[in-house]
Amino acid sequence: MSAGTGIMHIEYNDSDKEDLSFLQIWIFPKTKGTEPRYNNYDVSNLLKKNDISLFLSPNNEANINQDAWLSWANLDKDKTLKYDLYGKNTGVYVFVLEGELEIDGVKFSQRDGVGITETDGFEIKALENAEAIFLEVAMN
Repeated sequence: MSAGTGIMHIEYNDSDKEDLSFLQIWIFPKTKGTEPRYNNYDVSNLLKKNDISLFLSPNNEANINQDAWLSWANLDKDKTLKYDLYGKNTGVYVFVLEGELEIDGVKFSQRDGVGITETDGFEIKALENAEAIFLEVAMN
């Protein structure tokens, strides 16, 4: 969804039996005043096990109007990977969806987040089976 010049929306759980949890992410656009739009994208074919899978970027069909890259990782315990930043003058917010990760010797658990800046890349290690989302955005 792009709110652009303004949009009204609501999220709700229409089940009275099951809990609902989701992560709402807002990214400021490069240019203001764009037309509001909404679309669904199936990114499941882009998500790979034991990898950091890029699923949204400035150049893909979603056209997010920002220098931003969103990735997802589903890692088995003890898997170690390197995240290389895509942009210049960008930072990454890592949010742990499930499990535990270690980044530069610091442990992060479910629903923990960390902002990482002033680097070209960093290593992550799954201390147990883990899922995380990576939000890389322009820092200016």
